Amino acid sequence: SQYGARNLAELNIYQDLLFSAEPREQNWTNLYTQIRFTPASWLRFELINLLNPETLTNRETRAALTIIDGDKWALSMRTNYLKNTINQYEVNVAYKINERWNLENRTRFDVRKGELSEEVFSIKHRLTHSWQLEFQAAFYIGSTREDEFALNLRANFLQF
Repeated sequence: SQYGARNLAELNIYQDLLFSAEPREQNWTNLYTQIRFTPASWLRFELINLLNPETLTNRETRAALTIIDGDKWALSMRTNYLKNTINQYEVNVAYKINERWNLENRTRFDVRKGELSEEVFSIKHRLTHSWQLEFQAAFYIGSTREDEFALNLRANFLQF
């Protein structure tokens, strides 16, 4: 935020519209609401909600509370709820060693299973102004899609 300006609050509301719906099908689906509050430079709250407008039932909710210490570290606590499918809590920790190196950890707890479902450790190295390499060790507990352990190498293009 240059010159001390920043957004204190953001609200986005949008609706899916199906252009190719059958004659008797509903054209309007999924009402999305996104809210972000940043009351202080070190605190951020985000909420994303997906509502079925026909039945007024909540289909998905994601929320995050992030505490930031300048550009040195950040701690995020998140929830992720998808009706009848996902109910998880997550903690993310990021630590900046210097301008080129960062460490991150993500721990996810699955409420339905009553156990940890994911633990990911990352080392990120900024190569240039636009590119970053990420080395990742991931542990997945009870996953049917991934193996229990994975090593990942990613090249990320950084957005400005």
